[in-house]
Amino acid sequence: MYMKDAITSDRVDDRLLTDILLDQVPGIPTVVAASLSGAHQVRRYNAGDLIIREGDSSTGIFLLISGTAQALVSKPNKQVGLRNISAPAVLGVTAAMLSQPSSVSLVAVTPVETAFIPDVEFLRILAQSPKAGIAFSQLIANELMHTYSHLSQLRIARAGNAPNSPR
Repeated sequence: MYMKDAITSDRVDDRLLTDILLDQVPGIPTVVAASLSGAHQVRRYNAGDLIIREGDSSTGIFLLISGTAQALVSKPNKQVGLRNISAPAVLGVTAAMLSQPSSVSLVAVTPVETAFIPDVEFLRILAQSPKAGIAFSQLIANELMHTYSHLSQLRIARAGNAPNSPR
């Protein structure tokens, strides 16, 4: 079920969201984390609901407050799970910062609660704080480093499972 617009009117405590941002985005100024926290919409998803669809244009970032989601990529005739992401986490930053479509789908594995921060607010606040832009860029760079490391491990494992060449 696609629940992209599953918005509720409940407010999550802005302090909780500020703490998530300060924890998950090292180097973000406290004032910026507080500003972003004040610009959110609460969204809840049931297990199996689609949070972000691969290929859709970014509409904002998500702070994963509770639950677990799975990142997936599409391959011909199937979706491949990349990893599970448990709360707390910040999601959708790369697509939002680059104004690009999402490169992965994100599906709720368990019931999930998020704070959605629209692109317009996210980018407006980043434009006012170069330190915040650097902090989010470092978050993306760290994710990329872990991805490269994981791919390297998969390549080594695959090479170890390759059939022996004839002698």
